[in-house]
Amino acid sequence: MTLFLRPATPPIRALRCLLTAFLFCCLPGFAAVAQTITGRVVAADDNQSLPGVSIVVKGTNTGTTTRADGGYSLNASQTATLT
Repeated sequence: MTLFLRPATPPIRALRCLLTAFLFCCLPGFAAVAQTITGRVVAADDNQSLPGVSIVVKGTNTGTTTRADGGYSLNASQTATLT
């Protein structure tokens, strides 16, 4: 009596499906890694724009300064703290 054994490696189609599922599960995590955060810095007393204010991601050297209109744009994670 002869036994036919299946190969120990899974078929290519199953590997592709597994890889695709893995990538879809990881996509939300990649989106949270870095986003463009924009805002505007104004004075508390008269709401005037504040140009030249330094904005830094807390605990890093990543930062920017505000434009003449008080606006800024910075790449950071969604959970980052700006100072």
